[in-house]
Amino acid sequence: MSSDGGGSRRIRWLLGFGFFVQGFRGFPWLGANFFLTDELRVNPSVLQLLQNSANLPMVAKPIYGVVSDAVYFFGQHRVPYIAFGALLQAVSWLAIAFLARSNVSILALSLYLLLSNLGASVVEVANDAIVAEAGKRKSASSGELPSFVWMASSLGGILGNLLGGIAIKTFSSQSTFLVFGLLALLQFLVTLNIREKSLNLPENHSPSGGGGGIKSHVSDLSRVLRKPEISYSIAWMALSTALVPVLTGTMFFYQTKILNMDASLLGISKVVGQVAMLLWGVAYNRWLKTTSPRKLIAAIQGTIAVFVVSDLLFVRGVYRDLGVADSVYVLFVSGILETLFYFKNLPFTVLMTRLCPRGCEGSLMAFVMSAIALAFIVSGYLGIVLASFVEVTVDDHSGFAGGLAVEAVCVVVPLVFTSWIYDEEEKIHKWRIVCFKGLCRSTSSQEDLKPSVASITVSTWATITMSLMDAMTKLISVRLCVMEEKSFSRKTLFQAYNWESHKHNWYKNLDAKVPDISKSGFTSAWLPPPSQSLAPEGYLPQDLYSLNSAYGSEHLLKSLLGKMKQYKVRAMADIVINHRIGTTRGHGGTYNRYDGSSLPWDEHAVTSCTGGKGNRSTGDNFNGVPNVDHTQHFVRKDIIGWLRWLRNTVGFQDFRFDFARGYSAQYVKEYIGAAKPLFSVGECWDSCNYNGHGLDYNQDSHRQRIINWIDATGQRSAAFDFTTKGILQEAVMGQYWRLRDAQGKPPGVMGWWPSRSVTFLDNHDTGSTQAHWPFPSHHIMEGYAYILTHPGIPCVFYDHFYDWGSSIHDQIVKLIDVRRRQDIHSRSTIRILEAKSNLYAAIVGEKLCMKLGDASWCPSGREWTLATSGHRYAVWHK
Repeated sequence: MSSDGGGSRRIRWLLGFGFFVQGFRGFPWLGANFFLTDELRVNPSVLQLLQNSANLPMVAKPIYGVVSDAVYFFGQHRVPYIAFGALLQAVSWLAIAFLARSNVSILALSLYLLLSNLGASVVEVANDAIVAEAGKRKSASSGELPSFVWMASSLGGILGNLLGGIAIKTFSSQSTFLVFGLLALLQFLVTLNIREKSLNLPENHSPSGGGGGIKSHVSDLSRVLRKPEISYSIAWMALSTALVPVLTGTMFFYQTKILNMDASLLGISKVVGQVAMLLWGVAYNRWLKTTSPRKLIAAIQGTIAVFVVSDLLFVRGVYRDLGVADSVYVLFVSGILETLFYFKNLPFTVLMTRLCPRGCEGSLMAFVMSAIALAFIVSGYLGIVLASFVEVTVDDHSGFAGGLAVEAVCVVVPLVFTSWIYDEEEKIHKWRIVCFKGLCRSTSSQEDLKPSVASITVSTWATITMSLMDAMTKLISVRLCVMEEKSFSRKTLFQAYNWESHKHNWYKNLDAKVPDISKSGFTSAWLPPPSQSLAPEGYLPQDLYSLNSAYGSEHLLKSLLGKMKQYKVRAMADIVINHRIGTTRGHGGTYNRYDGSSLPWDEHAVTSCTGGKGNRSTGDNFNGVPNVDHTQHFVRKDIIGWLRWLRNTVGFQDFRFDFARGYSAQYVKEYIGAAKPLFSVGECWDSCNYNGHGLDYNQDSHRQRIINWIDATGQRSAAFDFTTKGILQEAVMGQYWRLRDAQGKPPGVMGWWPSRSVTFLDNHDTGSTQAHWPFPSHHIMEGYAYILTHPGIPCVFYDHFYDWGSSIHDQIVKLIDVRRRQDIHSRSTIRILEAKSNLYAAIVGEKLCMKLGDASWCPSGREWTLATSGHRYAVWHK
C-alpha cells in the first residue's frame, strides 16, 4: 500500500507538472499571435494557416505512441520521451526568443513552431500513456486521474493566458518566448531525476501475446482499431471537429484590428476559458464521470452550436445594441467558446481509457489524439477557405457574419450520428445494430464484423494524412492569393490635403471630416508628410522622428489617426526619403550634415552628385537639396527603423513614396518588405510623349516606364497612373477616341496592369495653387465618372471633394457607391463599345455601363437601369 501510494504521488507530481507546462503553452502562443500580426503583418487567413500548419506534428502521434510502447531507453519507455519532448520545446522557444530580436522570417518562425509542437506532441503521448496505464490499477478510481491532469492543464492555461496578456502589454511578445523556453528547460531537468520504476506502473503485455517490437505494436494497434466500439467512436470524434470550418484567425483579427482589443483583455478572456475548463474538470470528476460519455459529448456539441450563433449575433452588433459592451462579451463568452471545443476530450479520453487493452495505451491514446489533432487542422484549413469564400480581408469583415452562420450549421450536423459513440449502458449487441445497420452485419462476434474505419492502420493513416495536407495546402494557397488580391483591389483612396493645407490647422480640420470621409466610402486617406520640415508643406524634411509640423502637433496627428482607425479609414503616410535637409554645413559648404537630429548622419549619407561624400545617385536628382544615398547600409537601416516606427507605433498603415524616380526601385522593395505597409503607391512622374501638335496618341513607352518601376519593386507597390491622367484630360476636350488604344484596351497603365494602377485627376502638385498640370476644371465630373467606374484603384483629390461645392461632393459619393454596389474593382473586365470624338462608352465587369460626351447614347437591353448621371456622363447598372 505504501509503495503504491508513493508511486501515485510521483505520478501525480510528474503528470501534474507536465500537464501544467503543456497548458501554459498558451503563454508563448498568445505572444506568437501578436508577433505575427503586429511585427510580421500577416493577414487573418495566413495567421490561421500558420496556426494550423504548426500543429502538423500532432498528426504523427500514432508513430510516437508505437515507438514509446516498443522502444525502451535504460529500461524506461515513458519518462525519457517526456524529457526529450521538453528539451525540444525549450530549444525551439529560446531560439525564437533570440531570433525575434532580429528580422526573423515567417518561414524560420514556422519551422521553430513546428519543432516546438513536435516536442509537445511527444510529451503529450507519453503523458497520456501514463494516464491510461495508471488508470488500470485497481486502486485508481475510474476517471479520477484524467480529471486531475485536466485540471492541472487548465490551471497552466489560466496562468499562461493571464500572464501572457500582461507580459505582451508590459514588455513584448518576445518575452513570452523566453519565459516559456526556460520553463520547458526546467521540465526537462526535473524529468531527468525521475525513475520510471518508482511510478509503479503496471507491466505492459502485448494483446497478441507476442514480443515487444515495433512491428508487434503496429499489429496490436491495428487489431485494437478493428474493435468497432473504438474505431467508430474515434471516427465520430474526429468528424465532429473536422466538419466545422472554424474562424479563429478571423475572430482574432476582428477583435484586435476592428474592435481594437488589447493583449491584456484577450489574455484575460483566455483565462476565463481556462477557468471554465478547470471547473468542467472538477464538475466531471465529482458528478458526471458515471454519466454516459455519449450524452455528455452530444450536449457539449449542442452547446458549441449555441455559442457560435452567439458569436454571429455579436458580430452583427446585436449585443452592442442591447447595451452589452464588446469587451464584456469578448471577456466572458469568446474565451469560453474557444475552450468548449476541447470539453469533449475529457469524457472521450475516459471512454478510450476504459476500452483500451493493456499494452497499447501509448499507441491507442496517441492515435486518438492524432485523429483529434488532424481534425482540428482540417477544421482550421476549411475555416481559411470559408473566410476567403465570404471575402473576409484585413480591412473588410462584412462577410464574417455569414461565415459564422455556416460554421454554426456545420457544428449541428454531427449530432445526427452520435450513435457512433459507444455507450457502455447499452448491450454491445444492441449498440452494434444501432451503429452499423446498413454498414455491416449485426453479430455479437467482433471478428466477424467487416471493419471500415476500424481497419485503418498506422501506415495507412500517415498516407491519408500527408495526401490530405498536400491537397489542402494547394487549395488554400490558391484561395489566399485570390483573397489577398481582392483586398488589394477594392480600395478607394482620398488625398486629404492640398498645397495650402499647412496654413489651416490641418490635423484638427481633418479630424472633423473623418466621419464624412468614412461614410463616403473611402478606404484610405493620404495624409501630408508627417515629419518636421524646413518648408511648411513638408517636402523638405529634416528631423524624421519629429512629428510636430506645420500641419499640427504630434498629439493632434495621433488623435487624427486614432479617429481614422475608429472609422475604419486607413492612414497613408507620405514618405519623403529621396532628399533630406541638413542641420549644419559640411563637405563643400552645403547643409549635408545632420548633427543634433534623431538620425545624425554625416556627408556619407548624401549622394556625391548633390554635394555629399556618398555614392552616385541610383535615380534622378532632385536639384538644390541633399539627395539621400540609399546605397549606404546605415542609411537604409535607419530608414527601415523609421518606417517601422511610423507603421507600428505612430499608426500609419499605407505608404506613398514621394519622387520615387529619385532612387532605385529595389530600395522601395526592401523598405516595403521590412516595414510591411498594407498598401503602397509610388510617384513616378515624368512627361508624357508629345509631338509638335500636342499629345501623341500612342503612350505605350510612357506607361511602360511606370510598369518597369512597379516590376522593380517586386510588384509590391502600385504606382500613380500619370499616363491615364495625361490622356484623360485631353480626351474630355472632345477627343474621346484617345481612350481606346490600338488593342482595344484603356490606354494608360490601367489597360496593361490595372491592379497596380492608381488613377487620379489631380493632386497637390498638378492642381491646387501650384497647378503644374491641372485637369480641365469644367470636365471634372467626366473625369471622375471615368476613373470611379473603371478598373484600377481610384484616388479623389481633396479640393474637388470639399472645395468645389456640394454638388461635386455628392456626385462623387454617388459614383463611389455605385462602384461598391456593383463590385467594380481594380481587375474588373472592360469592353469599350464606343470611342470617338464626342462619345465614349464601355461595359465594366458586365455589371455596369457608362458613357461620356455630349452624344446621345444608352445601352441596349431592358436589364440596364440608370444609376446616376450628370453633365456629359451617365452610368447604368443591371
